[in-house]
Amino acid sequence: MIQHLSRAAIDAALWDQCIAQSTNRLLYAFSWYLDELGPWSALVKGDYEAVMPLPFRQKMGFKYLFIPFSAQQLGVFASNTLTPEEVTTFIEAIPKTYRFVDIRFNQSNPQGTTSGEWIQHRNQELDLNPSYEELRGKYGQNLKRNLKKAVKENWKVNVDAFGSETVVEMFRAYKGDLLPQLEEDFYSTLLRLAKVCASRKQAEVWTISGSDGNLTGGVLLFKDHQRIYSMLTAVNEPGRRGCAIHWLLDQMVQQYAGKPVVLDFEGSNEPGLARFNLQFGGKDCLYLQLRKNHLPRGIKWLKK
Repeated sequence: MIQHLSRAAIDAALWDQCIAQSTNRLLYAFSWYLDELGPWSALVKGDYEAVMPLPFRQKMGFKYLFIPFSAQQLGVFASNTLTPEEVTTFIEAIPKTYRFVDIRFNQSNPQGTTSGEWIQHRNQELDLNPSYEELRGKYGQNLKRNLKKAVKENWKVNVDAFGSETVVEMFRAYKGDLLPQLEEDFYSTLLRLAKVCASRKQAEVWTISGSDGNLTGGVLLFKDHQRIYSMLTAVNEPGRRGCAIHWLLDQMVQQYAGKPVVLDFEGSNEPGLARFNLQFGGKDCLYLQLRKNHLPRGIKWLKK
């Protein structure tokens, strides 16, 4: 039996135990992480045998499910391999009070048989368990050329648990105008999450500077179990010209090579960004998004 529970009714300990023991465990699905994203309820099967978080918002009196910032994939989490029928059962258990549904499943969730608009997305991952020599051997030729170029810059790398504000502000300065869809809520949510993850020793801030000591780029990482999430990458113009991020990510690969860890690039459907990620020798992983619109006909234009 699947129940719909409010956040107040959810047993956080049992919820987090379910996520921790699931075959498709993801950082985004832990209760303490979801709490930073805003209001959420959930579908819970039995005694937390399987769960599905439902982040929601309300507009003009209508509740709707949405995809929160900094949670690329959610969906159903369970200790068993899920079937399309099981995923469908969860979708059909979503209360009708959510008049618009816009949710992303995780890559271990097969497509359900529910009607609606199903959208396929790409993510890029790199298994860091092989040795660095093995990993380096699979680098793309263009990446190898850029790393040779980067060596001449004498880049210096620093790793800390804090300092996320530096990376976020650099991203805003050099990318913010190009990505107007990223509103203030995106940055404030990410900084809250970075603070919480750092307090749990689940965050790293990698920054890179030139021989003059001036910061030129950085990457904000979240960590969980056997997965590292590249949440945000920032670089200024001198860093871009000097292939600073290529160098920084290569240093990261060296640091974690030979360990049972997956580097999750938080990948993209955008071809250029996907190519950049894949040149490190990783692979494309696909996951799905579902949209269902049950808003009254006269206001369907509010959410498309």
